[in-house]
Amino acid sequence: MKLKFLYPSITLFGALAFTLFFYWEAFLSPNSYLFSGTSDGIKNYYTYAYHIKNNMSLTNFEGFNYPYGENLLYTDCHPILVSILKPLNDIFPSISSYSIGILNMFMLLSFILTASVLQRLLEEIKVHGLSAILGSWAILILAPQVFRLQGHFALSYSFVIPLCFLWLLRFMQSKKSNNYILKLTLINAFFLFVHAYLGIISISILLAFFLINLIHKPSINKKMIWLLASSFLSMIPFLVVKLLSDSHRFRTNNPYGFFEYYADIDTVFLPHTGPLKSYLMNLLPTFTQTWEGLSYVGAGTIVLLPFMLIQFYNNYRQNEVTVLHQIVLASILLLLFSFGMPFRFGLEGMVDSVPILKQFRAIGRFSWVFYFAISVTAIYFMNQLAAKIPSRVGRVAAILSLPALMIIEGTPYHIALGKGITKEQNNFKLAKLNPDFTELINSIDPSQFQSIIPIPFYHIGSENHEKEASNKTYLNSILLSYHTSLPLTSSYLSRVSITESKNAMQFFAPNHYTKGIQSDLPSELPFIVFWNTDEKLTTEEENLLSKVNWIIEKESNKIGSLPYSTVFENSVQNLLIEFSKDSSLIKKGNYYVSDFSKKFYNSKFNTKEDSTLFRGEKSLLVDQQKRNKLFEIKTAELDANQLYEASVWLSNSSENSGQDDLNHLTFKLEEKDKNNEIIHTAEKSVMSSFIHFENWTLSHFNFTPKSPSSLLEFSIVGNSPQANTSYAASFLIRDTELNVFKILKGERDHPNHLVKNNHSVKREK
Repeated sequence: MKLKFLYPSITLFGALAFTLFFYWEAFLSPNSYLFSGTSDGIKNYYTYAYHIKNNMSLTNFEGFNYPYGENLLYTDCHPILVSILKPLNDIFPSISSYSIGILNMFMLLSFILTASVLQRLLEEIKVHGLSAILGSWAILILAPQVFRLQGHFALSYSFVIPLCFLWLLRFMQSKKSNNYILKLTLINAFFLFVHAYLGIISISILLAFFLINLIHKPSINKKMIWLLASSFLSMIPFLVVKLLSDSHRFRTNNPYGFFEYYADIDTVFLPHTGPLKSYLMNLLPTFTQTWEGLSYVGAGTIVLLPFMLIQFYNNYRQNEVTVLHQIVLASILLLLFSFGMPFRFGLEGMVDSVPILKQFRAIGRFSWVFYFAISVTAIYFMNQLAAKIPSRVGRVAAILSLPALMIIEGTPYHIALGKGITKEQNNFKLAKLNPDFTELINSIDPSQFQSIIPIPFYHIGSENHEKEASNKTYLNSILLSYHTSLPLTSSYLSRVSITESKNAMQFFAPNHYTKGIQSDLPSELPFIVFWNTDEKLTTEEENLLSKVNWIIEKESNKIGSLPYSTVFENSVQNLLIEFSKDSSLIKKGNYYVSDFSKKFYNSKFNTKEDSTLFRGEKSLLVDQQKRNKLFEIKTAELDANQLYEASVWLSNSSENSGQDDLNHLTFKLEEKDKNNEIIHTAEKSVMSSFIHFENWTLSHFNFTPKSPSSLLEFSIVGNSPQANTSYAASFLIRDTELNVFKILKGERDHPNHLVKNNHSVKREK
């Protein structure tokens, strides 16, 4: 009996030993390392650390998407932790120096807490002693959320789901259950502020349990009413904070991912790492396991599944369905949802009819509930089997077998992760930076600038106006921002406002376009340009670099000052005057050209489709689910070895600031030989364009024909998962050494609206 009180301590000691064995470097020096220094990992460290150290606002993150920022609930920054540490850091500024270590330690300690919760959960379902201890360790070691240490830090807390199970069991089995329903309500509300998915997954357990109970007993008792009330009450604080703090409009209501980031049979019932996967890969057809759906339950549990199913069937026939059975059924319901059922199988349109479903774009994460429910049940089932074995040796062997298999299969996870999370030094500490980068930082006087413009530019999050860069650019620009306290005009977030994203991209447009971001900037201070010289640039980025006053260069990084006036000084008037006074221009049909010998071609869309007007021309209706032909020309009509530019305007005027007008479109060239074989391609993602004018976007790229006897086919290629349309207008091919003008409004000597090389130059009223 006395030993019983030692079991929780043994569980904790074993979990601590496990953590130290695999993660000892990070555990003993948590502030020395970044568990991930790439993509989502570095972004999530930055949003958390910058908010604590540099942010002025508590609720609006200011590091990305300058001058707009982003609501903290959308930045994956551990909002509840930031809300505690930020005010403390204002009083004790040294806290920010340890912010990374604090976060890392929370993630590592969650291993120990998970084991403790699992041990108590197993005790609750009458699995005692050695079985509960070994079971808790085994389930922890194979748990799929460990992979979130690679970047999605706020989703790494594996104790949340079993804690929900534990308190749900106690709530259902206790006569005095008010205490547990209150705990469930508070903990779910709390974890919504750690990560919205974490809270929603826990809440979904209660809702799925409610549905299963309702199916089993078509009547609602008092406990079910409390359970349903708890599910909705726990969401209120999050929704109220979001409503009161979020001032950003025009987020996409059609986020990408529902039909891509799902779980499947192979992600749940087939191993995704280790020797067993290599063996099975030689026996089974090739399968692709989506990372968001990884939730492998283990070979031992899979072997036991048929026997557990038989036992459940017998219990059901004898009306002996327990709370644990109902939890498993609820987890199966959520597993089917994580598979995208029934929506992936001919009912895709249902998702559009229930818009809230689209907000769960990474539905594969809901499979974690099944992992914990079936693993706990498997330990319970093996414990029951062991009790029936007369031999003591046989009982011990049975008790050890399932946990041993789970530990063997889960150990490779931690071997790889234990080595991986200490590869990257904590560069949020100045002492960890290399001297060259420190010199870059010291070359900047933050008080003299308003923000940082990284080149190549990146802006990720709106899903409608986006451009990517390399991980090196992400990492170095983020570190520069953190250490100088200067925000980034770029963004690496999710659900960014479409309008704000469009304005940020338009920063790079030529100066004859009105830039929406200008009126939102709080000052006319210059900008810091941070250029990674290793990467390829767009024409607009190169043009911007030509305006920079360079300060310092170290290795492949350059720092310079970009004056406000060079970005926003409107050049429309000058361009119109230059055109009106340029006597060297030659009239060619409705156009004026700088060189009669150089070539250009344009396409007028005379289709029977619905059309809109752009510059007085008909527009081509673009089907976003197929290839839309724009123009074709034989290379024999072009000059050999000459560089040409192809450009076309696409509409972005639909509802919600042009949502989904551009994000599934690619402007593409295919050069085909006499056998209709493709010998060369060039393409541009339309949503990466910097140029926007009156609800239209210009997409362009340069090309040189590869053969003198081929055919060039230009098209807009759509890959939208759902039916949608937009418009294309004013397609143009021109020799890059040729300037092509057209007067749209006004006279030759006094134009008001001019087209230059397919760009609009329009005098404002």
